[in-house]
Parts: sequence; C-alpha cells; structure tokens
Amino acid sequence: MGADSIMGSTLVRNYIGPMFIMTWSIPFAILQVYCHIHEGGTISGLIESVSSGRALQIVGEELQKNGWNAFVMLACFMAFELVLLLGLPGKKYDGPKTIMGHVPKYRDTGLTAYIITLLTAYLISEQLGWFNLAKVYDYYLAAIVEMNLFALVFCLFLYIKGRTFPSSVDNHFDGIFVADYYRGIELYPRIGKHFDIKMFTNCRFGMMTWPLLPLCFAAKQRELYGEISNSMWLSVALQLIYCAKFFYWERGYMGTTDIMHDRGGYYICWGCLCYLPSTYTVHTLFLTKYPYNYSAPVAALIFIAGVLCIFVNYWADYQRMKVRETDGDCKIWGKLPSEW
Repeated sequence: MGADSIMGSTLVRNYIGPMFIMTWSIPFAILQVYCHIHEGGTISGLIESVSSGRALQIVGEELQKNGWNAFVMLACFMAFELVLLLGLPGKKYDGPKTIMGHVPKYRDTGLTAYIITLLTAYLISEQLGWFNLAKVYDYYLAAIVEMNLFALVFCLFLYIKGRTFPSSVDNHFDGIFVADYYRGIELYPRIGKHFDIKMFTNCRFGMMTWPLLPLCFAAKQRELYGEISNSMWLSVALQLIYCAKFFYWERGYMGTTDIMHDRGGYYICWGCLCYLPSTYTVHTLFLTKYPYNYSAPVAALIFIAGVLCIFVNYWADYQRMKVRETDGDCKIWGKLPSEW
C-alpha cells in the first residue's frame, strides 16, 4: 500500500469517519423520536417539517415546556440504577483476561436489578400513584435531546479520565482528539471499585430503559384510548421477555465484543445512552397513537414466533459464552467448536 493510500485510510479512520457518524447520529436519534410523536412516523411529514423549520421550533417548545421534568426524571432514574449497581449483592465473577493481563471483576446482579426496576415502576405508578408512566411519553422528546447533550459531555469526561487517571493498563491513546473521543481510550473505565462505567451505560441505563419505555408507551395508549390494544401488549410482552433473557445472561454479555474490544468512548457510550432508547423501542412508540388489534389466532402466532426467536437468540448466546468460558474445550451439538 502506497503512502497516499495509507494517508487516505488514516484520514478516513481517524477524522472523516468519526466526524461523519457523530454529526448525523445525534439529529437522527432526536428526529426519529420527533417523527413518531409529531409526524405520525411518516418520512414525508418529517422532511416537510424539517425543511420548513417546524421541527426545530417544536423541539425548542418541548424543551421549554418539559425540559425540567425530563431532567428530573432522568436524574432520578440514573441515581436509582446507580444505587442498584453499587449496592446489590451478587456472585462475583471474572471477565475475559485481556492481552495486557488485566482481568475485570464483576458482580452478577443484572436479573435482580431488572426485577427490582420493573417492580418499582409498577409500585410508584399503579399502587402509590407517585408518578404516571404515561408522562414519560410526554417528556420523551425533551429527554432524548437532554440525553444527547449529556452523552457529549460524558464522553468528554471519559476522554479526560483516560488521559489523566486510567483505571487499568488497558488503555490506548492515538493522540488524535477526534479519534480518541469517538473510540475511547480506556477498555474498562471505572470509578472506584464497583462503578464499572460500561456496565452502567450499557446495562443499567441503556438496556434498562428498553423494557421500561414500552410500558410507558402502553400507559400513554391507555390514557388516550381507555384501553391497550393487543398489538401493544404483544410488543411490550416480547420486549420484556427479551430483556429478561438479556439480564439472565448478563454475565455472558460481559464477555462479548462490546465489552472486550470497544473502548469507553462516543461509539459505545452514546449508542447505549441515546441510540438504544430512541431506536430499539421506536415500533412501540409508533403504536402509542395508532392502536391495532389482531385476531386471536394471529396474535397467538406472533407471540409464539417471537418467543421462539428469543429462545434461539439465547441458545446462540449461551453457546458463545460456554465456548469462551472453557476456552473452546467443550462440545456444541456434539462437536468441538473447532470442528464446525
């Protein structure tokens, strides 16, 4: 490869690529939510709204109207999940050993935190009446804007932390701010002994918002129409089952590429703080204002197919975890991993 090709590749990898992704990703996350709340999920409506300036005006009005409530809601949720991360007891386990010889330590608290979070949401909304889950839908657009702003500042903190006081020997500094900010510096950034930042952003915030948001959208549909459609029930139920699977298997997730190779920077942290909540639940967000009821046989078929897909996903994840934990000294479907 010639010098010009190498220079071009470096330019794309360290400057153009990261800048391009960071430039479009934030408006994408915000406009996706805006489109489904205010434009009925239509691309034509979104394009017209953006080109006329109406979208920017509405986003500004939402921030002015709901910004403080959204901020308080996010702060309370983060604090609650942080308490669970730091305070819940759990069986200790090791993550994969890195090439630098570092072995990250974790506590297996994912499923317990998931159950406590769902029960708390039910208690404060349906039993005590302290908070109406339907309000999350009302604050959602403002919350997504605020989370994107928070993610930008948070990733800058991760950059400074990686430069000045890294948590372990597993850190890489390219010396190019854009690249280091985007990809991150530390592989396992931590604050103190138990505050694992990637576990918090990925699992306790990102993955924990996933099951909660559909429940909030269902509550809003009930508020709007007096009942919840079976399409909404299906969507919520399958996502709850999938997320329960994830937290049951969380130990396996801590040995995946997300954790083993992606350093704590914009790429993974913004993705879990902003992209996951705004994208993974977007189909349920759409259903909020557009209820639809399937016939009983069709609904049953969709539910069975969904559960089957989740089981297949779990089975693949389990096999991957088993191979890694045994360093390949195991059999999958009667054969060694190397024989497939």
